[in-house]
Amino acid sequence: MSKRIFASNTFTQIAPDADQTALENDFLIKHIFEKAPAIVFLFDLNERKITYINHTVEAYLGFGGHEIIAMQDQVIERLIHPDDREEMHEILRNFKTDPRHVAHIQCRVKTSDDHYRHFSLHASAYETTSDRGVKSSLNFAIDITAEKEALAELTKSEKLRQEAEKVAHIGSWELSADMQHAVWSDEVRAIVGIDKETVVGPSFLKNIIHPDYWEEVESSLISTVTEG
Repeated sequence: MSKRIFASNTFTQIAPDADQTALENDFLIKHIFEKAPAIVFLFDLNERKITYINHTVEAYLGFGGHEIIAMQDQVIERLIHPDDREEMHEILRNFKTDPRHVAHIQCRVKTSDDHYRHFSLHASAYETTSDRGVKSSLNFAIDITAEKEALAELTKSEKLRQEAEKVAHIGSWELSADMQHAVWSDEVRAIVGIDKETVVGPSFLKNIIHPDYWEEVESSLISTVTEG
């Protein structure tokens, strides 16, 4: 006899049998899942296939639920990015031995037009066996493609800025509101002649500025911090 369990980071609740509570009714549970904005699916750990997936998947991946279910035990190889598959298989191995295991990974999933979208996947044991093994997992996949693309653009912009500073032999730096902490770009450090490990603070800045100019520099810094 198997039991369904619902697990989170803070608790694990074993649901009673189907004839004792509506939570054990597959129809009711799946009806709730169909309303979820995330992709929700059940994964059979023994046969390594998806046995249920909500309609939300089509909006994100372009595949109908029936198409993904039809992939059977090839679903990971066909949809998960090659670089992310091993971590996915590791999660499945952990579930087989620990019904309380809760996993969270980020992975890339192929769409019907052969592109990849980024997802944050949260998985927990759903159905256990009589010997405390895990038969299936409950999974929520949240699309984070926009966040990943924004981060990639930010990283690209930062690299371009660093290259521009290097070519023009100029640099940039930031100063905290209390004027106690400064962040210097690599090119500023190269110009001044200090390595990346050297901590830069007000006293260091004062030491490298000629005394005749320090009062003017300090006044400018205070004005920038207080007035913007």
